[in-house]
Amino acid sequence: MEFCEGVTCIRKCCPLGEAYDMTNYRCVPVDLINKWTPEFYNKDTYAKEIVKEYKIIVGFPLNCDFTSLSPNNDPPDFFQLLSNGSLYVKNWHLSLSSSKYCLDNFIYEESVMVEAMVCFPQPKAEGSSMCHNVGQKLYPSLLLISSIFLIITLTVYAIIPDLHSKIQGKCLITSILSLLASYISLATVQLWSQTLSSGWCIAFGFLIQFSVLSAFFWLNVMSYDIWRTLRSMKSGRDSPAGARKRFLYYSLYAWGCPFLIVIVTVIMQFLPKYLDRSNLILPRIGEYGCIVTREEFVFLFYGKKEY
Repeated sequence: MEFCEGVTCIRKCCPLGEAYDMTNYRCVPVDLINKWTPEFYNKDTYAKEIVKEYKIIVGFPLNCDFTSLSPNNDPPDFFQLLSNGSLYVKNWHLSLSSSKYCLDNFIYEESVMVEAMVCFPQPKAEGSSMCHNVGQKLYPSLLLISSIFLIITLTVYAIIPDLHSKIQGKCLITSILSLLASYISLATVQLWSQTLSSGWCIAFGFLIQFSVLSAFFWLNVMSYDIWRTLRSMKSGRDSPAGARKRFLYYSLYAWGCPFLIVIVTVIMQFLPKYLDRSNLILPRIGEYGCIVTREEFVFLFYGKKEY
């Protein structure tokens, strides 16, 4: 994670040493001539200024719909990178924080131009800003509180042999582990999404998808096991070897299926972005947020309509 406390932070669209290829819609390595270097301007006078220490965060703007600004092609798109790390968009009379923009060289067929990807300014309804700010802190806080109780439950089941020796207890422990991983990851993303680098954002996206799916698959396993236990009460209990074998099958199902789904997501994540313009659906984690948030993708990658 990269934090921006006490230091000027700027956001670069592509990793260091790369620029954005507008022909193939992806980041590509570039030589020193086409390497992007930031030019800063004073936040009060808007005159050019030298900033010796700054931190670069890599990735597109998070948690917003964004558009491109190309002042070379469209003069009203004029912008300046200010010495405090914010981006001043003259036509909007607005300064955007480093989480709301990214800058880079954009490679066209015959030219290379510095452009910005910026979040659309959101109209502020009365009271909505306060509710949004409270929600941004409240939801992850509740997730962390829930995680504490999950840890307590996990500890109790781990300490008492009668609880974790049975197959139902083992299934519950694995389900709790999945929920715990998903809650902590979600809280981390919600609290620090603005300071996460693109790589960490994508990694958390995959972890959240795997842990959430695993939690639901283990719930499915526990439901089936309860049904199976009630159905076979008259025939007697499984032997220890039979119980271990059954738990192995459960694990292959509840861990394996989410793993296969995440592998498909990883493959589709790193396909060329121009394919997204066709009928192929791409997750694009790390561009709109650290999780799959676009509605048509949520159904495919999480198995439900809203997340």
